[in-house]
Amino acid sequence: MALASTDPVGQTEETRLLRLGGAAGALGSALLLGTFVFVAALGLPDPSTTESLLRFPEIKTARVVENTLYLAALVLMALHTLALSRTLRRTSPAASFFGGAVGVLGFTVLICGALLHVATAPLADLHRDAPPEDKTTVVLVWQGVQSIFDTLLVTGAALVPFALIALGRAMLDSPAFGPAVGRTGLVLGVISLTGAAVAVVIPGSLAVAASILGLSAFHAVVGLKSYRRPSQPGSPAA
Repeated sequence: MALASTDPVGQTEETRLLRLGGAAGALGSALLLGTFVFVAALGLPDPSTTESLLRFPEIKTARVVENTLYLAALVLMALHTLALSRTLRRTSPAASFFGGAVGVLGFTVLICGALLHVATAPLADLHRDAPPEDKTTVVLVWQGVQSIFDTLLVTGAALVPFALIALGRAMLDSPAFGPAVGRTGLVLGVISLTGAAVAVVIPGSLAVAASILGLSAFHAVVGLKSYRRPSQPGSPAA
């Protein structure tokens, strides 16, 4: 049952929160896509490969930029998730709560694995200075560290789609979004979940990229809709 409110001040504050959250989500989505473009443009190798280890001194700055952009994108999209959860609670309290809680858990896991270079930079230095007989050991440690970060990526990517689906369901009942945006959110959530499921069943699968792209698309579409919401209650939607 929807929760009605006759408090115009509260509605105005929630609308402002939703617009700010929408701006954060759209910007986060843009940064995430920018990270993919940045990596592709520079031809950066897969972080888990030996090539990445051997080339690390020359690509270290690029890795720092890549990971920092990724971290910023995740934080911004997490803020958007919280804003959606807060503002959708009036019409769909259960779905919005579930979406916010699971979304925070998923983004927390993803954020924990964002700054990979912090763990791998010392290994690259060790590999450079190690005697030939020890270099193979350093390579194995490098790959082991990458496996841990891959686990964080897949785990987070498996959690966040459930939040997208729950928030999409909540948007179906919200006059601020409506059925069209709600259904779009549901579809993107399902796409993201499908990619994550494949990555869970087939470790190392590139399907996890589909999950991340679905996440990015959700925050782009819903973020822009949130930001364009009128700043005053009762104003016509943009």
